[in-house]
Amino acid sequence: MTNQPLLHKTLRDAGINISHEYSSPAYESPWFIKFLIGFSAWVASWFLIGFVVLSLKPSINSTETFMAVGAVLLTVSSIILYRPRNEFVDNLALAFSLAGQIFLAFALQTMLSWQNPEFWWALTLMQLTLCAIPNFIHRVTVSAFAGITLAIALAHSGAAYIATVLVLAMGAFTWSYELKHKHWMRFYQAVGFGTAAALLLIQYGLRFNAGTIFYAIPTQQWATPAMGELLTVFIATAVLWHITRRVQLSGNQWAFALGVLALLGVASGFAYGLLQATVLLVLGFYGGNRVLMGLATLALIAAISSYYYLLDTTLLIKSATLLAIGAVLLLTRVAYRRLWPEENP
Repeated sequence: MTNQPLLHKTLRDAGINISHEYSSPAYESPWFIKFLIGFSAWVASWFLIGFVVLSLKPSINSTETFMAVGAVLLTVSSIILYRPRNEFVDNLALAFSLAGQIFLAFALQTMLSWQNPEFWWALTLMQLTLCAIPNFIHRVTVSAFAGITLAIALAHSGAAYIATVLVLAMGAFTWSYELKHKHWMRFYQAVGFGTAAALLLIQYGLRFNAGTIFYAIPTQQWATPAMGELLTVFIATAVLWHITRRVQLSGNQWAFALGVLALLGVASGFAYGLLQATVLLVLGFYGGNRVLMGLATLALIAAISSYYYLLDTTLLIKSATLLAIGAVLLLTRVAYRRLWPEENP
């Protein structure tokens, strides 16, 4: 790394004028430190909830108390997070926010049962409102919660498989426009990471449906996985158009790309979530975001492994299906390089 203060001094001593003085870049914690902060804040929020419950034990059962405590905690958290100070203070403010959200959720539950769709829609609206607080980790957390509560609200309406499509669409929008609006880049990144995490959790609940909250809801699901895959193909096509609109693909190339997306949609019908993970992987590669590519790779592994280990058909058929999917994808790559060799030097 270049020693910029020494470089500026050397240039000045040589009589070369420089347009601006050197200023040290602001330090920012790496992503794994941010993840640990978010996890520790979640744990700390539960301790904070226990402390408040024990302190207000005589009146803690009233709805007004839940709402008052939650509002106070969220207000304090918003004031602290409005101007980031250091890791410890941000961690403390995040714990206040999570605890306040849980208290407000308890207050809503006393007025609306958790089996009522309006309860989950209210939680989703609250999470989306809290995205206005200017803190990266907080926005990631509330975006993930918003995606999960949105999925549960849609499951109450019989559209659980549409939830993943909406969350994927939100993530695709934020990652597609991340590099176009510099002032909103951190906001887009936070919402993008939150929606990616929510997508992984929702897919897990839909794959392993035994005992999950989606299928504990006494509502018949009218939205089928096939409907979700068709909508996912539409989103993948929109993402491909957004990424390649400066390249000017020919009609044959577009037909080839649409055929590949259709094949991935069919494969995702067997290994649920395969096409959605592919969209995340393409977006991560487009933006050069290694963390997003890592999450997409994890989603790919989860989709393939869950299909292989779920006991819905024989292992022989599953092995043959995965072998066929892999062979078709490899042959697709070879065909593209043969058809358009000038674009694959």
